[in-house]
Amino acid sequence: MKNHITIISLIILFFFSRESIASIVDSASFLKIGDKVPDIEFQIKNYSKPTAKISDFKGKLVILDLWGVNCGSCIAAIPHMEELQRKFDGKIQVIMVTKDSDEKVTKQAIHSDNVKNNRLPSVTNAKELAGLFFYASLPTHIWIDESGKVKYITNGSNANEANINNYLKGNNLNIKEKKDVKFDIDDPLLVNWYPYHKEISFYTYLAPIQKVYSKSGGTGQTKYADGTIKRISSDGSSLAGLYKLAFGLYNQVFPDSKVINESKNAKIYQVDSNKSMKEQQGYYFYDVINGIGINNDRLYKFMQNELDIMFDLKSGWEKRRVKCFVLKQKKENNLIFSNGGEFKSDFGKGMHKVENFKWEYFLRAQRGSASLNFELIDETGILPAQLVSLSISTNWRNIHEINSSLERYGLYIEEQTRNFDCIVLKDMDKGSK
Repeated sequence: MKNHITIISLIILFFFSRESIASIVDSASFLKIGDKVPDIEFQIKNYSKPTAKISDFKGKLVILDLWGVNCGSCIAAIPHMEELQRKFDGKIQVIMVTKDSDEKVTKQAIHSDNVKNNRLPSVTNAKELAGLFFYASLPTHIWIDESGKVKYITNGSNANEANINNYLKGNNLNIKEKKDVKFDIDDPLLVNWYPYHKEISFYTYLAPIQKVYSKSGGTGQTKYADGTIKRISSDGSSLAGLYKLAFGLYNQVFPDSKVINESKNAKIYQVDSNKSMKEQQGYYFYDVINGIGINNDRLYKFMQNELDIMFDLKSGWEKRRVKCFVLKQKKENNLIFSNGGEFKSDFGKGMHKVENFKWEYFLRAQRGSASLNFELIDETGILPAQLVSLSISTNWRNIHEINSSLERYGLYIEEQTRNFDCIVLKDMDKGSK
């Protein structure tokens, strides 16, 4: 289990503590289509002199063939590029350009006749010339027009007789710009690809919260028009909270006492509701994106299985006797009932004060209290739509205090144990691992 959490904790660091390698490369540092190519001098072989500049080829279409000794398709295409040079000699100039050292190219020539017999002007160790352009895959071709401006940035397949003929006739070519991205293979694919491809078919993400970062949020759920869940996301859920999401209990009152952890590591995942998430371990980021519209039942089953695998648990519904609070009425007391008026609901000084509040809304507010970790059952007999006015303590951890605030209304809380449908977490069977 420790290994699982260590691995997924690394993921969150990529999102918050560093800029992904796959983020958009600073375009200002590389030449784009339409930019003038700086007239830098570079060493060159198979040319009439040992150095050259782009301006030396003014009036011609220049094709910089960016290649590498490990690019098999680049090497295979050298005879084709030589043939194009012969065909359009005087009108174009193909220049082979590689960042590889002269030593590497010489070694490659031992194993490749194409490299050995190449007669095209060639630039090796071309850190400065090749560094003018951003590219992450080979071959990449840079077409430079007769005035020295970048015309096309494309792949090798567009260097053909038909395209060159059309270009020399003054026609604009329908050539798609080659846009490379550079990935760090140690990053998750989502981190690498999302800046470029935001259409997600299916995705899940789980990681312990990082205490050094702050983000407002909570738990949310969105749906498609037909009711199918599109996304479930939480910016900080306990293990119990994660399983409540996985069992379809989003936005439902389901106290943590009804998530029963019987595993040997149960204490590791216990959280103290009196403390914030940043003061303790045991809270997680969780995100599920259902881009392909898997039906809700299957989605929940997937989430349950995923959490079981990640936390080495086996989860399911079981009937269990659990502590609960039962709200009762000693005697009818008209102090609680309202004849109507302006609706009010105020929290302050440890009290919740309501005026002209429907009884069912009052109960819902108590059940949603962060300090109430048990089921609250109403046996007062008060009708749900009855308007009430009362003030009650918000400290559900102290039932004596709650009862003291209820006494004047003829109400009281009784602690009981009753049977409930509970989510039960157990250790995974050894044979199931």
